[in-house]
Formats: sequence, structure tokens, C-alpha cells
Amino acid sequence: MVPTLVDQDVPIIESTVISEYLEDTYPEPRLRPKNTLQRAAMRLWTLRPTWGLHRACGVTSFAIAFRHQMLALPQEEIERQISEKPDPVQDFPDGDRLIS
Repeated sequence: MVPTLVDQDVPIIESTVISEYLEDTYPEPRLRPKNTLQRAAMRLWTLRPTWGLHRACGVTSFAIAFRHQMLALPQEEIERQISEKPDPVQDFPDGDRLIS
């Protein structure tokens, strides 16, 4: 499910877009921090689902969808294919370093 806000009969989708829309349209109370470094950290948090969660879900979905085909392959071929796949955890950009 995708979060949706309807304002003035216009649907607005996606969490970060909705948050920015609300902040721009209804500035009080503030949703974003005043401090620019804190806002940068907030933006990194909004990217985490895209960078990590969605990738991990893709890996899981792939594993479930193609499980039977993979199990039919020789063990060496399975290991080769797995070794060529990126690691969604290891490849996650460490955004916290930017702020600290």
C-alpha cells in the first residue's frame, strides 16, 4: 500500500512527498527540523527504505519466485549465481557518517 493524502481534491502519494507538501502548504507546526544538519539527517532516514528495505524485499521476492528453478540447478551453479548477487546489507550506504 502507498500512503495517500487528498488535499483540495488532489491525491498526493508517497510519504516523503506528502511530508514536504504538508510542510510547504501548512508550515505550522513544523514537520522538519530548523537545523540544516538535522534536516540532512532526516532526508537520509527517508531514503533508507529505498536503499535497504526495497532491495532486501527484492532479494526475498526473487528467492521465493525462483526457488524451484534454483533448486533444480547443480550446487556449484547455485553458489556461482549467489556469489554474483549484491549484498543489500553490505552495499547499504552509511548515511550516518555524513552527519557525524
